[in-house]
Amino acid sequence: MVASGVVLVAAACHHDAVAPMAPGKPGNPIEPTEPVKPSIASVQIAPRDTGMVRQDTLRFTATVYDETADTVTDLSGHAITWSSSNQQVATISLAGVLTAVATGTTTVSVQIDSLADTTQLQVFAPFDSVSQLSVGPFDSCAIRGNPSRTYCWGWNVNGDVGNGTVSGPGVAHAMRDSFYVYFPSPVVGSQTFVQVSAGYIHTCAIATGGSAYCWGDNEVNQLGDGTTTARGIPTPVLGGLSFKQVSASRERAHSCAVTPNGAAYCWGRNGFGQLGDSSEFDRATPTLVKGKLSFAQVSAGAYGSCGLTTSGALYCWGSTLGNVSDYGTSPTPVTTQSTFTQVSASEDYRCALATGGTVYCWGENWFGQLGDGTTTTRLALEPVSGHHTFTQVVTGWSHTCALTSDGTAYCWGDDSSGQLGDGNAEGQSSIPVQVSGGLHFRSLSADLRVTCGITADADARVYCWGSNVDMSGTIDKQSHSTPVPIVMP
Repeated sequence: MVASGVVLVAAACHHDAVAPMAPGKPGNPIEPTEPVKPSIASVQIAPRDTGMVRQDTLRFTATVYDETADTVTDLSGHAITWSSSNQQVATISLAGVLTAVATGTTTVSVQIDSLADTTQLQVFAPFDSVSQLSVGPFDSCAIRGNPSRTYCWGWNVNGDVGNGTVSGPGVAHAMRDSFYVYFPSPVVGSQTFVQVSAGYIHTCAIATGGSAYCWGDNEVNQLGDGTTTARGIPTPVLGGLSFKQVSASRERAHSCAVTPNGAAYCWGRNGFGQLGDSSEFDRATPTLVKGKLSFAQVSAGAYGSCGLTTSGALYCWGSTLGNVSDYGTSPTPVTTQSTFTQVSASEDYRCALATGGTVYCWGENWFGQLGDGTTTTRLALEPVSGHHTFTQVVTGWSHTCALTSDGTAYCWGDDSSGQLGDGNAEGQSSIPVQVSGGLHFRSLSADLRVTCGITADADARVYCWGSNVDMSGTIDKQSHSTPVPIVMP
């Protein structure tokens, strides 16, 4: 596709001279002279110092100025030449359309007569062939490729991205840029993971064969390795259990996982009963969730957790911020007449996808994150407005997104950083709004002030929208209110 550049500017008009009559000789005109070429003094390329994704195209333009700094468009008679210093990275046509061929850097030049201007361009690889994606508050992880490999990016204060480095606890927020891994980076180790979950400042994943590994901060035992030592590489969760799904909490540092036979285990902080073991004691290794229930999925929220049984029943334990819904220290059934296929627990609210495709939400609703057209807190499940039929729902901290069967994404709630993806980076929406850009997704993930998705096409690229502080991985390192690609150098 052609990415938009700067439109060629219009120039001041230069009037043709009318040949005067020779003095004293009526009817005998002076021979006409050649029109004077516009005098040009400088030229400037746009866009400048930019980047693009391999195989995409970008149109460059040149603005020409005269000695008075006015723009000139009448360039007839002037030779204009475009060039790329590294033809293996990018080629450019006579019209200034550049095609990215391979990753790397090149210098784009334009020359008009003896005047020239240059700019630098970096070509990135698309972050594609992604099979699973998890967005955390400060870092994200994804599984890509065949054979598959896990990548993470974002803040790496306590080994969150799993690249082998740990800065140690107590690092001030102002210093975190020093430990920022901006683009997707391979997770260290020989493990092949089939599912990954990025939490607040720790990550957990399920390896081929079912073993669970975690890395990152471990202040309250959230890695499940029996210690409180931060880990910069994937570290086995103790207990010898095999799991089919894991969820790392987005705050309050706990983790939960489900075994192939449906037993749920949790570990880490337990001050609100979020581990579901009928206690409020922290656990350094996996502890069985009480109730003898058979779970298909668990979702670790901030102060509580929720689980979906194999029969589609919803259970929650722990609490939400402000005790909007206090479920106690063991699984409590959520009152509803519906059955469900998925649940997503946020900090102070929850959403679940019913069997027929309706999304229900309950809890705090300051920003309209429940999607019912109000900002009223709900203690009971409330259907999301719009009569949409959804196939997935994900919760951020105060916004929610969902997918329809054709891959169209809708979001609602807080939009202060553009996390709803509709082109507005302000305000909020208490009803679903469609994500702009015309992309279709196979899955979504959200947290804090960012949303990401894997495209439904064969490329399976990752696009994100929202706060770049929480997102990273984009070409321009800026926040965006519409989807932009995540890239690799």
